[in-house]
Amino acid sequence: MEVEFGEILKAVAFLIAARLDLLNRNRPLGKMSSIIESYLAESPGASVKIPVHDLFTPIIISLENHAALVGANNPNVYKRLITKDACNPYKIFVRPITEDDLK
Repeated sequence: MEVEFGEILKAVAFLIAARLDLLNRNRPLGKMSSIIESYLAESPGASVKIPVHDLFTPIIISLENHAALVGANNPNVYKRLITKDACNPYKIFVRPITEDDLK
């Protein structure tokens, strides 16, 4: 799977904006580079951890109570991986991808 670095940066900017309450619906307010740079100035020890998987699994990037999925543009497969919590409309579950999902 190839993931563009820019897509990872977009996800990181989204998570930072969500944490700082700087979202306009589902988009960060301001430029991606400004959001990341200002956060790094305030939190110089911040880091992003990206797990490496064997299959074409979406990358899950999280920051406290928010998370973003980054992966290949395959919405039909990803829709099957995500389920909503019946008790909490804001909570979702992402199950691990299998080889059968890619067929």
